[in-house]
Amino acid sequence: MSNIPSADLLAGDEIVSAEEVLQPDDPVFDPKTRPDINTALALSSGSVAGWVVPFASGTFEHHENTTDQGLFRCLFGRDSLIISSLLKQQNPVLQLNTVCALGAYQGEKFNSASEEEPGRIAHE
Repeated sequence: MSNIPSADLLAGDEIVSAEEVLQPDDPVFDPKTRPDINTALALSSGSVAGWVVPFASGTFEHHENTTDQGLFRCLFGRDSLIISSLLKQQNPVLQLNTVCALGAYQGEKFNSASEEEPGRIAHE
C-alpha cells in the first residue's frame, strides 16, 4: 500500500485496502499487443439510451476475469465528450451519439439528493 502516491489522497483520506492488479509485464503495456483504433473503440464503447458511445474503459480478453474490470463501462459526461471529439475523424457519428445520449438523461427537475437540475447534464 505504500506504493500509492500520497498526492492521490485528499486531506483526511486513508487507504483501507489496496491490491496491485496489473504487473509491469502485462500485455496492455506492450505497444505490439495493443489493438488498432477500431478494435479499441469497439472494446470501449457501449449503448446508452440507444446510442453507441465511448465508455470510460473497456475490457481486453486477457483481463476478462479481473475483479471490477467492468466498473467503468459507463458513459462519463465530459470524458465521453472529449474522447468522441478526439475520435471525430475516425468515427464522425460518435460525437453526435454522445451528445444525444447525454441529452437523454438531461435533468428535468430540482432534486438535491441526486443533484439533478433542469437542463443539467450529469458528469457521470
